[in-house]
Amino acid sequence: MTLQFARKLGEFASLGGDAVLRAAIERHIAERSQLFGLCQHAVPCHNDFHEGNVLVARDDAGDWRVSGVVDVENTIAADPLVDLAETDCYSIRGDQVKRAALPAGYGPAGEESAERLAIYSLYHNLELWDWFASIGRADPR
Repeated sequence: MTLQFARKLGEFASLGGDAVLRAAIERHIAERSQLFGLCQHAVPCHNDFHEGNVLVARDDAGDWRVSGVVDVENTIAADPLVDLAETDCYSIRGDQVKRAALPAGYGPAGEESAERLAIYSLYHNLELWDWFASIGRADPR
């Protein structure tokens, strides 16, 4: 993850990102790099979970259940919290009901999960900024 951050911060700089902000992010990552070692083992992460990529169906009791996922070309092996952080960044957008439901549906997230989610969210926000800057869009909304 440290190398991924370095790559994205390099893109950030080349796309005109603020140098002071970049330095602050670099310090933030360096101070929290131990969080990357807390994942016991990498798992397949979809790396693009949002409502449009998750299929649901009613079960026999009439409850909604996940029945499948689509759009898997970005799948990576990573800390499972990478997917939760990306979903939070890209799909939840401040919706407190969704924000509470995501970890409740996921289950126990492990040691220092809130801090790990926060650092992975920073990564996804940086990635999104880089992408929007690369296509000339200043406003990601």
